[in-house]
Amino acid sequence: MKQRLHLTTYSYLLPGLFFMALFTFIPVFTAAYLSLFRWNVSNPSPIFGWFSNYLEVFKAPLFWLVLKNNFIYAFTTIPISMSLALFLAILINQKMGSIRSFYRGSLFYPTMIPMVAAAMLWVWIFNPGLGIFNYYLGFLGFPKIEWLYDMRYALIAIIIMS
Repeated sequence: MKQRLHLTTYSYLLPGLFFMALFTFIPVFTAAYLSLFRWNVSNPSPIFGWFSNYLEVFKAPLFWLVLKNNFIYAFTTIPISMSLALFLAILINQKMGSIRSFYRGSLFYPTMIPMVAAAMLWVWIFNPGLGIFNYYLGFLGFPKIEWLYDMRYALIAIIIMS
């Protein structure tokens, strides 16, 4: 009986493990292996270069800028989204009658908006000439900002969108 239970368990796990290996493990290990080679389009045979590709990446100044932006993005969006999620969970859990249904519906509504429509909406919001952000900045006396076109503000705009 115990051996039959193990066989049943493994038969349920096997398809998932197969697809996990096929679409996750094999590509990751293949990419790691191929990253150790120097590739040239004009020369069909790759040259084994050990870690020279990684050394080139670490020497590139753009890599450090991207890494810094990644950390800024992660360390700002994660605490903000976790705090907001905790606040909304507490808000929904309160006994408030019909307003509770409104909060639940308003939280579910963004899942119904297609991603393309949401992206177009954010592009419009951050539009330098017609965007609502710049409208209110101008109303408060601040200059208009090119949110998505200026390197200083693009990361801030992406964090706000997240």
